[in-house]
Formats: sequence, structure tokens, C-alpha cells
Amino acid sequence: MGRYLAVRLYSMGITLAGLTVLVFLMLRLVPGTVVEQMIGADAVVSKEMVEQLKRFFGLDQPWYTQYLAWIGRLAHGDFGTSWRTGKPVVSLILERLPVTLELTLLSVTFALVLGMAAGVLSATQRDRAVDWWRGWAHSSACPFPSSGRGRCSSFSSPSTCGGCPRSCGWISSRIPGAT
Repeated sequence: MGRYLAVRLYSMGITLAGLTVLVFLMLRLVPGTVVEQMIGADAVVSKEMVEQLKRFFGLDQPWYTQYLAWIGRLAHGDFGTSWRTGKPVVSLILERLPVTLELTLLSVTFALVLGMAAGVLSATQRDRAVDWWRGWAHSSACPFPSSGRGRCSSFSSPSTCGGCPRSCGWISSRIPGAT
């Protein structure tokens, strides 16, 4: 049991390290820097100002120094400050957390109820039309990513069919595909 746990913790550490490198590279390899995005393409700014902003953001340092500083801030729970809003990123995440948890709870509940109902129906109606239809629906929906299924459900919603306006009340504010 101890060896199994050690292997799992080692694998988790390697995966976490790989993910941090991947996220760091994705943030740094985007064309342009934060400074260029802040000042815009048409702004007339002196070279000294650009260099000062790069120094402020640590972009004048080598990539490995930037990475280690970034990891150090993450380890202390400092996700930085949004340069768009000027607020700490943690406060922005916490601001949106209640809605995220509500949507997660609603979608998990919906999936559990629908999945359990389909399973019971298939078990009680084995090798009948209902069972075949459920199997076909599941097999045809699985290859599509959830984002694609969400888009399809929003296109086939009551509002696009003239069934209800965009402001249908509680459901429409909770499930975008239901509006």
C-alpha cells in the first residue's frame, strides 16, 4: 500500500509540474506581451516607458527566472492582479464562484437524474425499442465534445423555435440551452 501511494504521489507531482510548465508556456508564447496589449497597437509610447513596464512585470528576466517567480507566487496563493480590472485574480475567481458552483450542481443533478432514469428504463425494457433508442442516443452523443452538445442544444431551444422568449424565468437564467 505504501509503494502504491508513493507511486501515485510521484505521478501526481510529475503531472502537476508538467501542467505548470505547459500553462506558463501558453501564457508566454502568446504573440505580444502584456505590455504591448496594455498600451495597444496605436499608442505612442516612449521606449523608456515600455522598458519600465517590462521591468515592472518581470519580462526583462530570463524565462526560467520568470517561471520560478511565477511558481513561487502560485505556491503562496498569489494569482496576480488583472491588468484589465486592476483587481486581484483571487477576488475575481471568488466573485464568480457561487454561479459556477450553482451551474455545476445543476448540471450534475440533471445528468444523474437523466442517466439513472435512462438506466432504469433500459434495464426494465431490455432489448425493446426504448433500450435500442437510448443506446443509439448515447452512442451518437458521446463522440461530440460537451461544448458542441451545448451549442446544439442552444440552437434547438424553445426560443429559436418560437416557443418562449429569452427571459423565461428561472430555468433560462440557469441553463442557457433551455432558453
